[in-house]
Amino acid sequence: MYTPAVKRVRGYYALPLLSNLEIAGHVDPKANRQERRLEVMNRTVRRGHKASGAVKELAKFLGLKTS
Repeated sequence: MYTPAVKRVRGYYALPLLSNLEIAGHVDPKANRQERRLEVMNRTVRRGHKASGAVKELAKFLGLKTS
C-alpha cells in the first residue's frame, strides 16, 4: 500500500536485512539506471551485522554496480 513521502519512516523501497532468522536492519536501495549503479540511500544495521554482502548480491541480481 502506498504511503505518502511525509508519512514514511523509511524509503519507498526499504528492504529488510536478514541475519539467519532475525531482522538485523534495513537498507533503502535506489537503482540509478543511467549510470547502471545501485545506490544506498539509507541504511540501519544493528551492531555486529553487515549490509555490504546483501547490497552487492542485490546489485548483481539487478545487473548493476555498487556505489
